[in-house]
Amino acid sequence: MMRVWQALGVMAFWVTWPGLYVYLKFSHRSRVLIIHDDSLLLVKSWLGAGKWSLPGGGLHRGETAGVGAVREVAEETGIRLRPDQLKLLRQGKHSQHGLGYSYVSFVVVLATRPSVRKQRREITAIAWIPVASITENMVDQDVWETLQYWRTSENLVH
Repeated sequence: MMRVWQALGVMAFWVTWPGLYVYLKFSHRSRVLIIHDDSLLLVKSWLGAGKWSLPGGGLHRGETAGVGAVREVAEETGIRLRPDQLKLLRQGKHSQHGLGYSYVSFVVVLATRPSVRKQRREITAIAWIPVASITENMVDQDVWETLQYWRTSENLVH
């Protein structure tokens, strides 16, 4: 059943692309690399190109990136973080499939692996994936770019 739901989401993504173009062009988003024991928590959204992505999403009006990131992580994964746990990783603009948006990404390294609970309406899959096994073609481009930035950043503790 999940494969059918995911396939419908991919089709809906391409059908609604023009509307997404307008919506995302003006949106500000947050993403969080959640690391535990050399594994990264990734999610697959119902509406998307069918690849793994980072927990996160759109910011509400007046919401800071850190507060929005914590809210989105809790909604999508059930993990409760605090904004002060997040370390700013990068911010910028991203474009993929002709859709562009601005984003802020954070990283948090957890000492213990929390249990996760996927949001039923939006998330079709959630998994801890070893960082070393993540390939460019299995994740959204912004995930790949953020992961490469994290790997090469001299200012972060891995």
